[in-house]
Amino acid sequence: MRGLAAGWSGGREDVWTMHPLRTLPSWILAAAVVATLAGCGKKDVDEAATQSGAPGKQTTTPLPPGHPPVMSTTPGAGSMGGHPGMAATDVPTDGNPVPLKKTGLGSANELQRELKKLADTAAAATFETAFRQTFTSEKTLRDYATARTALTAFITANPKFAPAYRTLAYADFNLNPADPAASLAEYDTAVALDPLYGEAHYAIAFMCAATGERTKGAEHFRKAMKLGVADERNIGPNFYADMIRAH
Repeated sequence: MRGLAAGWSGGREDVWTMHPLRTLPSWILAAAVVATLAGCGKKDVDEAATQSGAPGKQTTTPLPPGHPPVMSTTPGAGSMGGHPGMAATDVPTDGNPVPLKKTGLGSANELQRELKKLADTAAAATFETAFRQTFTSEKTLRDYATARTALTAFITANPKFAPAYRTLAYADFNLNPADPAASLAEYDTAVALDPLYGEAHYAIAFMCAATGERTKGAEHFRKAMKLGVADERNIGPNFYADMIRAH
């Protein structure tokens, strides 16, 4: 995790060495970083916290220097220090009963772009349902387990459809934040099938910021930026600033 520490502290590893988060198991730290920055649900952050050795109790620990502010997991509490991006209630959606934000990561724009690649209308309907269950802006409607089941079957019938792996990876991480490597492998499959899938490249960069694979992460971050993906989570300046400047 030293690479992640350097990304947080701008190279001041002495600060990270003394930081209380350093005592957490590495997988919990990775899960917390990715889950909170990605705006995952309360269940995901609470689970990582309670499994750290304090069953039934979630503690608050100061974030490392340079870490972006994160969302509160308390309903109605809002953000702590101003989370980047718009509040969920302010994001324009596509008006579907299981709504998606109109643009950006996990959006209606991404969904419609990828649906055009599916000629089978039944397959398209299955994928759309799973995509909405995974990325809906109404987080109370998210159903990662159901989406995962549908996507697993979908991939059996459509093994070369990159967006299915990208969506499955996001669902899998939320279901099992203790195993970020499994989700990262699915994102890798997505970009291997579709090297121009910018959102998948961005997701890899995002995951690598937590796992400490900064060289790989920076490479995919640059690819995502070249493909026109917005840095919605500010991972560039927060985790790869030194590597971006070097290129």
